Amino acid sequence: MRAILNKAEAVVTSTLSIVEAERAILRAESHGLIKPSERQRLRGMLTNAQRGWSLLEITHSVRNRASLPFPVEPVPTLDAIHLATALEFLLIYPDIAILTFDKRIADNIAPLGFVNALLK
Repeated sequence: MRAILNKAEAVVTSTLSIVEAERAILRAESHGLIKPSERQRLRGMLTNAQRGWSLLEITHSVRNRASLPFPVEPVPTLDAIHLATALEFLLIYPDIAILTFDKRIADNIAPLGFVNALLK
């Protein structure tokens, strides 16, 4: 994933992505998968990486769209927020590529009008 992000002209995402990444790091530490020093290193990497990213808050528009049905349901709440955020970015970047590891998001990419997908 890091290689893909490093090659990107621009990286855009929801602020939710940052929260989820931080929580994943904390979970890894609490499950003994990483040491506290590794947690600090990973948080530093995340902080450095996001400096060049464009982040979109969970706006009223995003909340409204996330509340509506998606072409391929069911879509859990957090995935709906990510999809609604991506639709906001699609207005600015019509050729935006979506990077996802989540099948529920991937299933909705083409039906929502996205032409580029980086599915992992």
